[in-house]
Amino acid sequence: MLKRHSLWVGAVTAIMALQALLVLNHRPWIDEWQALQIALQSPDLASLLENLRYEGHPPLWYFYLQGIAAMVPPRTVLATAQLPIALALQALVLLRLQLPKIDRLLLGCGFLILFDFGTLSRGLSLGVLLFTLAWLYRDRRWIWPIVALMPLVDFLFGVLSIIVIAVQWQERRLWTPGLALWLVCSLISAWTVRPAPDIVSSQELDGPLLETFVWMVRLSVLLVPFPVLNGVPTWNNPLPPAIAILIGPLFLLFAYKMLARDRFHLLVFGGFALLTWLFSIFVYPLAIRHLSLMAWLLILLLARANAAGTPPGVPFRPWIAVSAVCGLFAATYNLFVTPFDTADRAAAYIENKSLSDKPWMVFPNSHAQGIAAMQGMRFFEADRSCSQDFLRWNHVPTVRDIATLEPAIDRQSKTHGRLYLITQIAPEEWRHPDRYRLLTHVPAGYDGQTFYLYVVRPDLPESGWRPPNCAPDRLPLQL
Repeated sequence: MLKRHSLWVGAVTAIMALQALLVLNHRPWIDEWQALQIALQSPDLASLLENLRYEGHPPLWYFYLQGIAAMVPPRTVLATAQLPIALALQALVLLRLQLPKIDRLLLGCGFLILFDFGTLSRGLSLGVLLFTLAWLYRDRRWIWPIVALMPLVDFLFGVLSIIVIAVQWQERRLWTPGLALWLVCSLISAWTVRPAPDIVSSQELDGPLLETFVWMVRLSVLLVPFPVLNGVPTWNNPLPPAIAILIGPLFLLFAYKMLARDRFHLLVFGGFALLTWLFSIFVYPLAIRHLSLMAWLLILLLARANAAGTPPGVPFRPWIAVSAVCGLFAATYNLFVTPFDTADRAAAYIENKSLSDKPWMVFPNSHAQGIAAMQGMRFFEADRSCSQDFLRWNHVPTVRDIATLEPAIDRQSKTHGRLYLITQIAPEEWRHPDRYRLLTHVPAGYDGQTFYLYVVRPDLPESGWRPPNCAPDRLPLQL
């Protein structure tokens, strides 16, 4: 059926249109806002590079956002930045990938391309585009600057750039000037991510055994990309653990079976999978969106084998068909059931009630990120008396759960009077509910972030206290 040109053109056009619709209707979440704020609120290059030393990310994505911000209003920067990336990636998959048309259509509708890489405006999307472009056009010398840029996106893309170079070596296409450029960019990238002396990881490691369990559980979504939490579709979550711990290893077995006929491909994939595991248990627990690069690497390796005359095995098409069903479900769910994130609704409530100039406390410490960006307000943590509009990871939190949160809130309110709180703690969870008056509840979006806004100790008067800045001066974000 797809041999008919009009049907093929219609299918490609429909997928591209759906992708554009998803990008333009996307509601950014915490990490997207954090990147935009760092890019636009850093007063100069030195400040930007200093801020990135608390993030662990090289600067390419932030430079890109700054460039987009020079052309469009800040509120539209994320969508404007993501749209050409998403459409270019879809074009590469649909029109260039060395697989049959039906497989390309399934991949274009798949959860990876349509949603994780195509919809969210993050450096991950830019890195996937550069990686895919370098992979598919590796027979051209002009791709060497693209390979060189990959380490400037993220550490994992630095590793993937090494894989591209290894393939170039196997195909006898290494080019010395290109290698030299890649080495220079890699050194620059390493210099920009030097950890600040007082940096604190946003997540703590729980030991090799538990982190291995978590890593394996998260792999389940690479085989069946239907993230769920407590029975509700929720992005960046695995399948229920009792099922996920069985399906996660199946993904590795599936990848082995698909690649077993090519020792080089098996070595490349196995090495990358091993690195993600080691990184997750010794450095930082990689999220599902990072581990999804394993699935995309697997697909590109199978496409390379197909171009050489070895088609993927029989299970390949059912796998990507399941991903397409899950991708179209996620698209429908976000467009017609719930938006990706609902911080804009919480921000609108604060604006309508003229509460943005109040002393706002937050728990967990990054939960108010989008609200702060949209309202131009700052927030403070329960165990600190200084505020910030985007997080600088230089504070070891002493408040980790509701048991430690309530005494910290008590101390703050005794010192500063009536306060305001943004959290995801429901009214029935408080041990002393009489101290918290609910202002509004905003249900979670697809990212699982729900918002409860409270007045803390409404029986106390407002003192007029406003927390000082925790971090150096930043430019205001005028959305």
